[in-house]
Order: sequence, then C-alpha cells, then structure tokens
Amino acid sequence: MNVEQAKELQSSLLWTSIVEELDRKIMFETTKLVTCTPEELPLIQATVKCYQALTRLPADVIDRES
Repeated sequence: MNVEQAKELQSSLLWTSIVEELDRKIMFETTKLVTCTPEELPLIQATVKCYQALTRLPADVIDRES
C-alpha cells in the first residue's frame, strides 16, 4: 500500500466501520483479562495487541512512507 492509498483508506467510511468493529473486539478481549488464568494472559494480550495494530494500519503506512 502506498501513502495515497493509506490516506484514502483512513478517510473512508468503510475503514471507520472496520475500526469500530476492531474496537469492539478489543473491548471483548480486554474484559477477559479480569477473569483469565495466568496461562491465558499472554494469548489475550497478543490478541489485543494485534487488533490494536490493525487499527493503526493506514497511519503506519503513512508514517513509514513519509
């Protein structure tokens, strides 16, 4: 993806909907942290980090290419 594509994606309504859905998934996973076992913790943390990284994808491309 190039900068122009990333900027277009970042400003699209579809991307806004995708980020909202990812935020819901982050919230769901975050609520699991209260009751998870020590063994489950790393997987939940990794999942949240992955979802968070996805929400920043266009901005990361813009930063990388600038």
